[in-house]
Amino acid sequence: MITIRMMADDEVKPALKLARKAFAGIECLFISKPKTGIVALIDNQIVGGVFVKQISIQNGSLGYLDTVFVDPACQGQGIGRQLVAAASDYLLQQGCQVLSGIVKDDNVGSWQSFLDSGYKRVSLKEAAHHLGMDGMLKQYFVTPLFACNGMELYLNVKTAPLDAKKVHSLPQIIAYLSLNAVLMLAAYFNHQPFNLFLCIYLFLLASGVLFGWLGSCLTKREWYFRLNSGGAVLVAFINFVGGLYPMIGSWYPKQYENTPAFRKAMGITALCEWCFYLAITLLAFLMANQASIFKLTASLGSVLLLYRIIAVYPFESYGGKRVYQWHKAVFLLMAGLSLGLILMVNGLL
Repeated sequence: MITIRMMADDEVKPALKLARKAFAGIECLFISKPKTGIVALIDNQIVGGVFVKQISIQNGSLGYLDTVFVDPACQGQGIGRQLVAAASDYLLQQGCQVLSGIVKDDNVGSWQSFLDSGYKRVSLKEAAHHLGMDGMLKQYFVTPLFACNGMELYLNVKTAPLDAKKVHSLPQIIAYLSLNAVLMLAAYFNHQPFNLFLCIYLFLLASGVLFGWLGSCLTKREWYFRLNSGGAVLVAFINFVGGLYPMIGSWYPKQYENTPAFRKAMGITALCEWCFYLAITLLAFLMANQASIFKLTASLGSVLLLYRIIAVYPFESYGGKRVYQWHKAVFLLMAGLSLGLILMVNGLL
């Protein structure tokens, strides 16, 4: 039997340890020691929890579900949904009129728990409407949203229930390309000529979107394109110091399933994007001696290609994890071919 209750003082350390176990890798670095939380127990053993915070905003108090976690051995039992519901009830009792949480784009197990508890996925523009500009900025900078590429914001507004809005792909694609162009302006002094650099960069991103769409057409499912709201500050910083790190934008299915056929569909869309980046990078590499435009294309393409073969956060949202979860042998082949080309482009082979 599952018991859901407030976290006791002597349970902070074991709960924090379990949370960091559930979010292995870089993600666990964003988990700080909680002051308040709710835990789930089975046979008096903590098997999940949610850490909560209250953030003061101009119109009152924002209740933030900081970290929701479930022991990997106990997932699939609805524990996450119960924790989100209990944390939401607690924050409402504390006087919070608006609740929020951030979730990784394809983490359906987590964001479905939020949806079931009355939350809706929102853009920063929608967040500013409901929280005010002060509240939106606090939500963005007090939480890890400013640094977490691939994360999305969920709100639950009790005084003005949110309606699920239909996402139109074309405006999202335009926003994706425009935002990445603006954030790349931070790299102006690091790349010359900048106009050529920016044109190649946007061509690669736009073509990736196109090939992802072609892949989605092969799956006979309904898809839409969506720009993620998290990580813009980190993206701008990495670009400023001379790196290349785009915001996440991808094709997402309208309906998620936990089936092999669905994982194949997800993998195919990501694989089609990867095929474009491999082909364009290889072609540009072979023609690099003919003009600087090809050398620059090969260089940029190799970086974007690298991101697509890393199946762990914060790179998994570029598509590598989708291929890995679909077919590990295909992923290994994809990684091997990519690494070989990346090494050649950089003169290491």
